[in-house]
This record gives sequence, structure tokens and C-alpha cells, in this order.
Amino acid sequence: MFDRLPARHLLSGLLMLVLLSLPLLPQPEPRLSCGLRFIDRDMNTRVAPPEGFQLRKGTTADFEVTYTGFTPEARTAFQFAVDIWAFLITSEVPIKVDAHWVDTLGTTVLGASQPTSFFRFENNPPLIGSTWYPVAIAEKLVGSNLNDNTPDIFAIFNQNFSNWYFGTDGNPPAGKIDFVTVVLHELGHGLGLVGSMTVSSGSGSWGSGTPYPFIFDRYPENNAGQVLINTAIFANPSAALATQLTGNNLFFDGEEARAENAGNRPKLYAPSTWQEGSSYAHLDESTYPAGDQNSLMTPSLGASEAIHNPGRITSGIFRDMGWTITSTGSGAIPVLSIFQNPALNGYLHLAANVLNYSGSSITLTANNLNVPVNPNGENGWYGVYQMTAPGTVVLKLTAGDATSVREFAVASLNRSGGGGSSFDQRLSIHFPPNSYERDTYLAIFSGENPRDGYQVGPDGIDLRRPATIVFHQAAPGQAIYRRDGEQWTALPTRTDSDGLSAETGRLGAFRLGPAPALIATSALLGNYPNPFNPSTRIKFRVGAGDQAQPAMLQVFNLRGQLQAELLNRSLPAGEHEVTWDGRDRQGNPAASGIYFYQLRIGSRIFGGKMILVR
Repeated sequence: MFDRLPARHLLSGLLMLVLLSLPLLPQPEPRLSCGLRFIDRDMNTRVAPPEGFQLRKGTTADFEVTYTGFTPEARTAFQFAVDIWAFLITSEVPIKVDAHWVDTLGTTVLGASQPTSFFRFENNPPLIGSTWYPVAIAEKLVGSNLNDNTPDIFAIFNQNFSNWYFGTDGNPPAGKIDFVTVVLHELGHGLGLVGSMTVSSGSGSWGSGTPYPFIFDRYPENNAGQVLINTAIFANPSAALATQLTGNNLFFDGEEARAENAGNRPKLYAPSTWQEGSSYAHLDESTYPAGDQNSLMTPSLGASEAIHNPGRITSGIFRDMGWTITSTGSGAIPVLSIFQNPALNGYLHLAANVLNYSGSSITLTANNLNVPVNPNGENGWYGVYQMTAPGTVVLKLTAGDATSVREFAVASLNRSGGGGSSFDQRLSIHFPPNSYERDTYLAIFSGENPRDGYQVGPDGIDLRRPATIVFHQAAPGQAIYRRDGEQWTALPTRTDSDGLSAETGRLGAFRLGPAPALIATSALLGNYPNPFNPSTRIKFRVGAGDQAQPAMLQVFNLRGQLQAELLNRSLPAGEHEVTWDGRDRQGNPAASGIYFYQLRIGSRIFGGKMILVR
């Protein structure tokens, strides 16, 4: 059985608002929905579409869009955004979108959207009872149409801007607003990334006038792990709840979202002043700035900023709410890993694994040229690729009708000098003459963990003369870090017209982080991978004021029993990394399950959770 909140429309403020009612429940209160705001500043960043999208053979969801007032070029760009979502999500029920090109959004809001209705289900697993589901998620989960011919998503876009960019290549010029990005963002809200929290006259509330939360509302919590809809802690409504919603201290604690964020809770946007339509149901703007792979669902967008991928964190949030997100054309899941030969001889080792695959062969190509592979265990293959020229390489792994694509760049390393840039042009390296003993090539690619930044050649290769690393899209107050064993070391960094640069006498992993002088407090930065087998790396920061304090890192099981003590000594200020090999204090392999790790630095205590899978 389910109850429905039938929709009626009210245009108020930023966007069309859907009011919901239920015969046996109070009618929800009107409130503004999600409006993407424009920042009049060139960001000069690009996030490419999901892997495999350009090579897609079909979609796993159907969208039916009704357009009102759009120009042909705007419709083409709109459809491109629709195609990205149709490639990613799975639903047997067509998703109906009512889209309008309007002049009622003022001068700062680019677009806005909202699910047109919500449904509540009881005694109907896997749906959670006493919870409002946006109609598109509800229809996906029950496998049937619930609202006849009524649209599932209502969306409006601002025709007052004269600087729209309607191209689909992800390269908006300076001063132009990428329309594909705006549509992709608003469809994300219409598909369900929307909550019922609001603040009015100093009081926070949820439920839109009913006693039930939206599915999104079930996951946000504060830094202490207190869930916002727990009325034993935060009454609904209450000033205490308003304080949480405006404390810049909210996180989404969904299992899938954490898994896509190196085991850490993604941070939500919760500025000190409540911003209707921006606060709460967006990722945090500062944590995921322009150019970040997870920046699509932040509350604002700049000029010359293209984001054609929802990102891993948003995908995890969607899975937590009930969506199935795929990146291939079948149940097979191809995974391609790249390993650089430590001899730095110009060769890469390629490991291919395909889950849920019953076939006996795969195809691996590099820039459309075949790469020979040999079987390597069950559903595994192994190949070697020789780098012969600088530039971008596109590796394509095909298993049946499933495809995985990885891009990386090749840089030259010559006795006379050399260098190259990452495939997304965000990082470059420049080698002076006689920096290495022979001529060769090395690869530059993104780390599997976003916190790892970019891998430039094999770890630990020493150069005869320092090379210059440049990050071209750094924010103020950042520095360049290099991974040295289990610790990230801040390099002396300078700012010039090209961005942030630093010299390094060693190859390896590089990333951006807060400049050391700005790091005042200690923090736990999570562990990766999570889940893990056989080992995981726990990262944390020792603040400048805590470097004289003893630091202790311990691992406990679910019963609170100490399993391992990984650290017990003072550490210098900066970021550190400790590896747990999955063994207890006696050196025996720990059993599969959930474990907690606790970091004590002086009087400060931090905690995290991880999963060991044997």
C-alpha cells in the first residue's frame, strides 16, 4: 500500500513549487525549491562526461521531455544532459519532464526544478516506511507508473541571461554559462536530490507540514553523528534544529555515498545564514570547488565552468536513496587498473578485471589500436602497453557490451629536458636538461582516490635535477603536496601567472592541500580504500598547535575490543598516513566485519568506521 501526495503548482519566488497533500495528513507547507545561482567569474574548468558515455550503445532509462519556449539549440543541449542521466540511472518507467524557458527568475538564478509529487509506502520492502519518495524514485522502485500522465519533474530555466553556451563539447568560452551543466544539475534535483528541511524565524523544521521526512532527509547528520530527524535530540520544529542547519557542519551519512568518498561522509552546504533553495540539499561549495569531479551538485556555477558528470559522491547519494546507477550497457562491470614499471622504461602494466561476466575474452585498445592481453585468474586479464610518444592515450576495455574507458597523458623525459600535462590540463610537469639518465616516457593519470591527486611516473623515482610541477587551477591559500611513503609533504610553493608551482626531485603522487601556515587544527581525513582487503590507509592531520602532543591511533571491533595500536608518539604538524594491514595485535588476520578506528591527539578525539572484507 502507498499514500500519494498529489501535486498542485504554485509559482513563488525562485521557481515553480509543488505543494503536496494527502487526504489523511496535513497539507505540506509551501517552500522554495532548488535554484542554481550564477557566479559572474570565469572558472575555466571542465569535468568530462562519465566513462563510457561517448561509446554508449543505448540507455537504461527513458526520459520524455515536454519543452515550452526553448530554442532548437537550447533543446539540443537539454537533450544532451538528459542523455547523460539516461545513461547512468536505471528505471523501467519513463521519466516525464515538463521544462519551461522563462523570464521570471531574476538576474542570479540560472534554473530550478522539483519533483511534482511524492509517495509514501508502508510494509513494502525495500522501500523505507514513513518516508516520502520523489515520484521518479518511487516509480523506479515499484516498477510501475504512479501518476498517470502527470509530469514527474517540473523544471524552469532563465532566458534573461544572454551569455548561455549551448554547445555540448564541455568547452564554454570565457564569460559563457554552460547550459548542459545547468540542466544536468536541475534534473538531479528533480530525480530526488531534494530535502524538506527549512528555517523560518529562527526555527528549523522538516516534513513539509507532515510528520514524515523525505528519503534524502534520513541521511544528513552533524559532525558528532547526530541525525537531524532524530526528534529526541532536535525537536521538529526547534531553534536547535535551525542551529544545525546553519552551522556549516552537515554531512550525508549514507553507506554508498561514504564508499564513493574514501569512507568519509560527504559534506553538505550549510552556510551560517539559511539560503532557501541553496542550503542543505547541495554539496558544500568550498569542499567541492569548480573543477572538482563532485562539483555538479553544489549550489552555484561560474562562467566557463562545464560539469558533465554527476560525480561519484552524487552517484552514491542516489544509490542510498534507491536509484540504480550504472556506467555500462549490461550487468558486467569492467575495471581497468594502470601500474607504471618502477624501472621507468616506458612500459605500463594493465590489469583488467570484469565482474558479473561469463564470457571468455575481452578487448583492450589504446587509441583504437589493439593491446594483447593474457588471462590472469578468474575474470582477469593482463597486458603491457609501451609508451612511444607524448600526448593523450585513451584505453578502452570491452567485455561483451560493457565498456570501461580510462584516459591518461604521456610525458617525455629526455636528457635534453621534456615534460607534459595531465589529460585534463590541470597539472603539468617540466624537466630540465640532464634530469634523468636516459630518454624515456612516463604516464600522468588521476589517482583512484580523489584525495591522491595525480600520479606522475612511478613512486620514488629520484631525478638528477629537480622538475617543476604546476597546478593550473589552484585556489588561494593552497600548496602542492607530494606523497612520501605514508606521509604527504608540503613542497615550497610559489604563485605565478600559470598557477601554483613547486620543484620536486622525486616522482610520485602530487595533490593540492591547505598551505601549512593555514593549518591550525588537527583533523581525521578518513581511510582508503573502504571497504578494504588486505590493507587500508588512514589519513589525518596534526595541527600546528598539536604537534607537541602525543598521537595515538587504535582499531577496535564492534564489541569495543582493541584490535591494533597503529601509532603512539608525537608527530610534526602536517598530514600523515598510517597503514593497517588487517591484522590484530597478535599478528593474526582479523575477521571480516566492521571496525572502528580512534585517533587521539592530546585531548582531541576523532573516530571513523571501516569495513574489512576477506
